[in-house]
Amino acid sequence: VRREVPPGSLRVLYLLADQTGCGWYRCLMPGIYLRNLYGVDAMAATSLSDEVRSFARDADILVFQRQLSDSVLDFLCEQKAMGKKIVYEIDDDFWHLPVKNPVYRYYQADGLARLTRFIRVADVVTVSTEPLRQVVGAMHDHVVVLPNAVDPDLADTIIASRHSQPARSPGMVRIGWSGSNFHEGDLDCAVDALITMATRPDVQLVFLGWVPERIEREVPAVKVEKHPFILTNNYYHAMAALQLDIGVAPLRDNRFNEAKSNLKYLEYSMFRVPTVASPVYPYARTITDGEDGILVKKNRYQEWLRQLTRLVEDRAERERLARNAYATVRERFHLKTTVRGWLDLYSSLQCGPDSAAFLTPRGVASMGLSPDGAGPMAV
Repeated sequence: VRREVPPGSLRVLYLLADQTGCGWYRCLMPGIYLRNLYGVDAMAATSLSDEVRSFARDADILVFQRQLSDSVLDFLCEQKAMGKKIVYEIDDDFWHLPVKNPVYRYYQADGLARLTRFIRVADVVTVSTEPLRQVVGAMHDHVVVLPNAVDPDLADTIIASRHSQPARSPGMVRIGWSGSNFHEGDLDCAVDALITMATRPDVQLVFLGWVPERIEREVPAVKVEKHPFILTNNYYHAMAALQLDIGVAPLRDNRFNEAKSNLKYLEYSMFRVPTVASPVYPYARTITDGEDGILVKKNRYQEWLRQLTRLVEDRAERERLARNAYATVRERFHLKTTVRGWLDLYSSLQCGPDSAAFLTPRGVASMGLSPDGAGPMAV
């Protein structure tokens, strides 16, 4: 069920670079909740079809998520000349990409210049973290932090709907990770400890998406459970199906990762999975070590091994950390609350800083979204 929007509603077009990860959390999910809670008329698309251009004619605000192409830049400039407000959304520090990152060469060659052109034309740039705001602030004087968030109520609904979970091996502790090969250098922080943990008869490694080459090579196949990438609208169901006991969030301590968000912690926590994380900015600023998660001091093998071993052998501690992490997400990172930041920003662009004051939240309907192609989606 998707709520209808009243005539005269704030109208927002999201033009996405992707429907996974950044596009999902930075545009699609906020758009869905803005519509369901506040009656915002939102559409999301990945290409400039006739339908998208038609929607844009009456849109108040256009959000360009990590767009880089000349054709989209031309469209942006046309819309701005017509008086539309332009938001450029970026969720990574591409100016400090590690050399091992798969897109490093592209951004060094041409991507950074393209990013800069889009940023300078926008009325405002939105980012997910304060360190990223500081980087982008060198190119634009209006950069706004809109932190990533999740909906633990949605996770609860998904878990409750799973009437027939596959049987688990008794006494087996499932240590998991989800992500892509963009995190290859980051997983190196924990891979030795994971390989060692896999030698225990009571541990199963679980991967959703990419599996590190060393895990594939050095861990017996029977000890590694692999799940392929899936459509974003099924991602939470896949996370619930993993039935993890421990989630790992390794990150190298570098400028690029310092600007990243705490999203992996939020995803684990909404499903009541305790997180063992590297002690870098995204997690060090979120996790209270030993209360709602574990920070691996110095990010070294022996400490990763010690913390993972301790949690594998202490179920009560895992459950305590999971309860506290879930509470942290509900209190500080609930999308139903934080989406007000998106609304306030968009409304201030349209009519001034006090224009959102009259909008009151409504009940959230279920997500009317099937992101299975490049066509436009009313969110």
